Amino acid sequence: MRGTHVLIYRPERNESPVPMMQAFRKFGASKYSKGMLLLLVACFGAWGIGDYLMPSLGAQAAKVNGHDISPRLLEQTYNQRLQNVTQMMGTRPTQEQLDQMQIAEQVLAEVVARTVLQQSAAKLGFQPATKQLQAEITKIGAFKNEKGQFDVARYRQLLAQIGRTPQQFEADMGQDLTVRSLAQLSRVETPSPSLVAGIVAAENLKLGFEVATLTPASLGTLPEPKEDELKTFYQQNEQFYSKPETRNLTVLRLSRDELVKTINVPEEDVKKAYEENKEHYKLPETRTVRHILFETKEAAEQAVPTIKTKDDFIAAANKLSQDPGNEGTKGGTLGTIKADDVVPAFRKVAFSVAANTLSAPVQSPFGWHLIWVDEIKPAHDVPYEEIRAAIAKDLQTEQADEALVRLGGVVDEKIAAGQPLTEIGKAIGIKALTFSTVRANDEAIEPQELSTGFGLTQNETSQPLQMADGGAAYVQVTKINPASVKPFAEVKADVATQLRAAQTQQALRRAADKLLSEARAPGATTLQAAAQKAGIQGVSISSLSVSNPTEAPQWLQQNMLEFYPLATGTTLAGALPEGQNLHLVRLTSRETLPLDETKLPEQAKVYQQRLQGDVEALMLAYLTQKAKVELNQPMLKQIFGREVQWTIAQ
Repeated sequence: MRGTHVLIYRPERNESPVPMMQAFRKFGASKYSKGMLLLLVACFGAWGIGDYLMPSLGAQAAKVNGHDISPRLLEQTYNQRLQNVTQMMGTRPTQEQLDQMQIAEQVLAEVVARTVLQQSAAKLGFQPATKQLQAEITKIGAFKNEKGQFDVARYRQLLAQIGRTPQQFEADMGQDLTVRSLAQLSRVETPSPSLVAGIVAAENLKLGFEVATLTPASLGTLPEPKEDELKTFYQQNEQFYSKPETRNLTVLRLSRDELVKTINVPEEDVKKAYEENKEHYKLPETRTVRHILFETKEAAEQAVPTIKTKDDFIAAANKLSQDPGNEGTKGGTLGTIKADDVVPAFRKVAFSVAANTLSAPVQSPFGWHLIWVDEIKPAHDVPYEEIRAAIAKDLQTEQADEALVRLGGVVDEKIAAGQPLTEIGKAIGIKALTFSTVRANDEAIEPQELSTGFGLTQNETSQPLQMADGGAAYVQVTKINPASVKPFAEVKADVATQLRAAQTQQALRRAADKLLSEARAPGATTLQAAAQKAGIQGVSISSLSVSNPTEAPQWLQQNMLEFYPLATGTTLAGALPEGQNLHLVRLTSRETLPLDETKLPEQAKVYQQRLQGDVEALMLAYLTQKAKVELNQPMLKQIFGREVQWTIAQ
């Protein structure tokens, strides 16, 4: 991080925030829910480094207050959400289901909310404390070695692999920390003990219940449905017996990686590139450096007389260094650094002191340092053999990019001329892939290609879609097979099963209504007596005691609040479902439990979190509603398969 886990680059106040996030909110039909908003604001540090290690594509899918939102960010967030929904449903949702759940709108709202938070923090001039930023980065698992320690070399290597600099990464992380600072503005104080005691007393009840349960088995054997009943049920519920829409798709992929494999670079071209760019293949001077960080100059000066050798320095670093990255027995090592890896004050001394020599105390923005140089490697040219493979790879990639541009132009021209992708593929020597009777949740096709294919009309060809390797893909719909209803004879067995289930539920509901009428009649006593009076057989009667609503059965939990105002002996007006069963519930007792004052502090935290959630939800909703959001609908259609509406009320 600027060469080390101590000398972290500090972002300037005017740098643009990078919008990244992994939690979405939605309130009401078009607003964010408080619970999800709580997750967004409360989990600033849990978004992970995946977003920060994602290269930008340079295009924009939307603008938030003039700030570009990259298509890659929206696409990645959309794919994550799609995976979550698929896991929840047990199957990949159809496009219609995704539209009903407004997944595209949720993803857009997620990215907008994160961007707005970072912009608001930047406007207020928030900057992360250096030590806070150090601590956040050094605890990231991806940057740790086998011993669980932060590894500078691993840190640099990982960032280099995705084309990011420590400065860029640390600026991104710093912006997340500024968002946390923004959240501090809405910090809610813990409720007073008297208020908590009052709330707990009102909720600290033990309720007793009598439960009457009706099951399908209690109904006995129902008559088999007749043929005309089956047909009527089939006609009334045709939507359950329909074949979903399928499509025949053609996909033409101009893969950058595949093009690279076809390119052979002559040796003379590699040598020529090396000679022409030799100045770029010089390695700067590097030094393997250690340091000890002190808070004051006096502390650094006091340590100087104790350090005569490298071993002395290591011992002093392990004992005295204030660097949070110097865990255990690291001896103050910063690894091997270049001059531009560190801040100027540190650089001046680290690159002037002789090897195996202790420096005088030097001040940087992070404190006072003593520096020790283990090894010096002078600047030198990289030998041709060492760099040859990298140069050849660069030339291959360069030629592949040129080929992509050329092929893309040919494909676009032929699409404009009305040629199908199969013929275009033959013309350019790349086989187009054909997929027949594809469903909207088909896993055989890339998600982006699939969603795009179901957003096109018949014979329409998409705009080029950016592939993960930097190439482009085109999707064409060659045939749309509309949804259709399966013939009655084909689904008769399923219809019979479902009709019997529906008739069973109707019979259960009638029995429950009859029992409920008796239980709520004047002079009614117990549910058991009401069942006998109503002549209902097979009713299961049980008792239940609940002192903590979260310990109640799931079917009862969501209705617990309805019992608090009821008088003892009252039966709840309505049967509560649990699978195929129905429960009728009568309140039999109410007991106020003794107040456990030792639990009041814990309850105070719970209530504080509730209030905090309300305040943060209001804050984020206000900021999001005020944001100026501009949408690039053609790009959004490529990502989501349709246009997306910005539904946050202004």
